[in-house]
Amino acid sequence: MSDVSTLDIDALADVLRRTDQLEAVDVALGIAAAGVPVLPVAPRAKAPMLTSDHTSECGACREVGLKPEKDHGATTDPDTIRRWYVAHADAGVGMKDHPALLRGDGDFATADDSKSYRKAAGFTTAAEPEPCEASTPGGPYRRRFMHSVPEGQVIAGGGTEALGVSWYQNSGYVVVKGIHPDAGIPYPRFHGDITPVPAAVVEALTRGGSRTVGDSESSVSVGTASAFLDAHKLMTNPRYLERRRRNVATARAGDRHHTAITELTAALKDAMAGHYPARTAVDTIKAALVEAGWGADRFKPNAQGHSEWTDLVRWAVAQVQDLDPAQVRAEIDERRRAAQTAALSAQEPPPSDEDYVDLTDEALERALKDWGAGTSTDTAERAADLSRFRFHRLGDRLSDIPPVEFDIDGYRIRPTFGTTAGELKTLKSTVAMAVYVAQAAGVAALGHFAVPRPRPVLYVVGEGGEVPFLRRMVRLRDAYGLTDADLAHFAYTADTAPMNDLSFVASILGQLEALEADAGCPGTVIIDPKYAVHPADTDARNLMSEGAMLRAATAPIANAGWSFDLVDHFNQTGSGLGLKRVTMAGAGEWADSWTLLAHREQPKVDEGSFRLDMQVGSRQWGGADWWLDVELGRFDAELMEHDGDIRFTVRRPEDRTDDHGADEDAATALAITKVFQRARKPVTRTDVVTRVKGRAVDTRRVLSEMVDDGRVIEHQDQVEDARGRRQTRVVLTLCDALSNVTTLRPRGTS
Repeated sequence: MSDVSTLDIDALADVLRRTDQLEAVDVALGIAAAGVPVLPVAPRAKAPMLTSDHTSECGACREVGLKPEKDHGATTDPDTIRRWYVAHADAGVGMKDHPALLRGDGDFATADDSKSYRKAAGFTTAAEPEPCEASTPGGPYRRRFMHSVPEGQVIAGGGTEALGVSWYQNSGYVVVKGIHPDAGIPYPRFHGDITPVPAAVVEALTRGGSRTVGDSESSVSVGTASAFLDAHKLMTNPRYLERRRRNVATARAGDRHHTAITELTAALKDAMAGHYPARTAVDTIKAALVEAGWGADRFKPNAQGHSEWTDLVRWAVAQVQDLDPAQVRAEIDERRRAAQTAALSAQEPPPSDEDYVDLTDEALERALKDWGAGTSTDTAERAADLSRFRFHRLGDRLSDIPPVEFDIDGYRIRPTFGTTAGELKTLKSTVAMAVYVAQAAGVAALGHFAVPRPRPVLYVVGEGGEVPFLRRMVRLRDAYGLTDADLAHFAYTADTAPMNDLSFVASILGQLEALEADAGCPGTVIIDPKYAVHPADTDARNLMSEGAMLRAATAPIANAGWSFDLVDHFNQTGSGLGLKRVTMAGAGEWADSWTLLAHREQPKVDEGSFRLDMQVGSRQWGGADWWLDVELGRFDAELMEHDGDIRFTVRRPEDRTDDHGADEDAATALAITKVFQRARKPVTRTDVVTRVKGRAVDTRRVLSEMVDDGRVIEHQDQVEDARGRRQTRVVLTLCDALSNVTTLRPRGTS
């Protein structure tokens, strides 16, 4: 129910017309005095100030004791308001939606769209009094409107669409004073008087299905909605949901609520037809709204346990729950057949017999018959499926191969997918975290492997929980000497689901898009560990089943241009290092890159000292074996955590169990040197390994040592291929000091 008695309309309008003349604290106090709760907005932002994201990092807030608060601290209390602006004189002002007010947000694309709304709403240039309206830096034609609501009427929910404008009455807030985060200029003031809601807007809001969300008479109870969602669980055509998710995620701000209503209602009908579970539909549309920019307040329940989101779900369920599932399936099939027929009709007709003179009349008749049968659902679905497969002509592609690029030099090529795996207690998670903290910050990983440029990271924490993860991250940050700002593009989540959960995948893809937009480049997704997201219905012992699951999980991340690292365990029956030691089937066959860890000495857990063998490998560039020494500090039994500085040492293996000693190494180094001396064109690592006699593993190791100590120089150069075209490749050259050498002594001798 609207409560006009608590609101001084004239006083509120007076403040809104003078926001450009008043300080933020005076704007907030004036709005509160008029009867509308206000909240502080973080400086140069739209987000509320009293959240953990802001107050945990802000010294000014901590100094005066400001903390995250329920409903972001919205209040009319003047003392509380003054305390906010003592801490942050530059904070903005957010005005909460009020039941006696209707706020409109018109995200018009053109001036004509704005004029069309004003005409439909009944406004003219001679309107008296002038309606309360403001422009916004968010777009040249965006407008904000403010109207009073007749007592006793609830005519809009939160973001209900009518006449091309989103209307808010019972949730959210609007920034009325502050600096726009994108445009960098103050929010313009309102002008005009707060007039009653135009009759045309009321009519549009109360007419038709999607324009009455929030009306309790057109919704169902939470229990009824939950029962409906639990009743529809079949999964036969999950790909249909992706289009609906995309439509919501990419909808314009002014159309987002309406699009969500439309797509969710249609998705629930799809669920009734058995295409995918109803709860998956709800979760996917919700994830799309988060991806599109819906704030947490729109999902947050009020005192009655409702939110804008739950109202939307309850309303959508009410529209479909009484429908006959058989009739729904028939209608969906009919629409699909009509769309398929239209698509096929738009295609060119089959060739005539004049074009195909080698066809017999019988063959031509059969071809025409096959073409005409294309209106069937099966044929059209096959055509749609076939469009997913891309074929290329090799001669057209060889000149477009991108140059070799590493995310982490000598450790991870770009792009790639694979695993970090190891024996029990080989610090798999710690190593993975350390490596990708370095990638996000642009510092040498493990203090050894250079990072050419910082790249964003999304880390899925599936083991141990959020707090232990953050504790370890603090220690890694300090070990690298980083600041919190260095990790601005390192995101994580402790919420997991099976890798075949569409809403889980959609939420990850949405986060990748946001990270890439912020960082300016794609990065890496890490899931730690695999068992936390492994689908229960996939047989991990079956190579084909497990391999297909891993490929399906990798594909959407790879298609987005991101790399993927899956933390896994070794089986307990094998020995040594190798992909075959990764537990269960499929991982070894699937992985393109890998880091494998094993104990080379018994770990000293109490002292926090670990001596590890580390194999870094890739199907794209080879790999190398390393010794990795990790010092975690003393183990504190009370804290159940290691305490002290973390230190990493990476070095080449010193043991020579194959009896390939110093003399043999010197001979191999000389053979490598002669390869360079005889070469008439740039030399690659593969060229060296191919031309030097002996074991490839020894050649690779000695060559890597020569690169490490500067005897061989690695760089990028233009290389001519077999067809004379020049390609960028990583090549090697000999240092000047060895250009004429004919003998080499063992290292360490004089």
